[in-house]
Amino acid sequence: INRRLRPDIILAFGEVPIVLVGLVCMLRVGQSKVRVIHNVRNHESTFLSRAVAGRIKKGVLRWAFSTGDLVTGNSSEIVRELREDFHCSVPCRVIYNPIDLARFKRASAEVEPRKNLPHIINVARLDPQKGQLYLLKAFTQVQARWPQARLSLIGEGPLKDELLEYVKKFKVKNVEFCGWSADVPALLRAADIFCLSSLWEGMPNVLLEAMAVGLPVVAFDCQSGPR
Repeated sequence: INRRLRPDIILAFGEVPIVLVGLVCMLRVGQSKVRVIHNVRNHESTFLSRAVAGRIKKGVLRWAFSTGDLVTGNSSEIVRELREDFHCSVPCRVIYNPIDLARFKRASAEVEPRKNLPHIINVARLDPQKGQLYLLKAFTQVQARWPQARLSLIGEGPLKDELLEYVKKFKVKNVEFCGWSADVPALLRAADIFCLSSLWEGMPNVLLEAMAVGLPVVAFDCQSGPR
């Protein structure tokens, strides 16, 4: 593809594409210079510490970063990690995720949150990384004080059956599994509190979207974007 399309710039997103583009860079001897920008969207050290053969993968990724002309991260912590943990020898820059504020603006006529019936929302893939099991455990403590509190989980994923089993086993009330939605702004506007329970992240778009709507935000102390 590189030889046929002759691109001026290659943008690589994600661990596997970054490594593949790194291999392409090794083979571009004799070709016109192609500028390569690697883009990191996750807190790689945390992710790789939990992955199979994580140390080996980290070494390969560190090499791949060195093949580019620039590495970007979507939070200042990720760029710090690239420089200090991955020892990036190429320039590293922060490019924050953009948000279309007009899409998420809350109408001025909307009612104030119902203090006696807090509605908490989580929007994320149902996956161990996203930490919804910890969120359910915390929600039981919320309900001890506000019995009518509601929790809406927006998303699908491999953890769904385990989450449903937890709700059934411990008889957690007022938990809704809403599945995927094409209208996240409307769901955020209908809630009182947004909770991000991810164990690691980059800079989650949904966190920025909740802030754009004006929701109070509670987030786990991810040292990447959420912190």
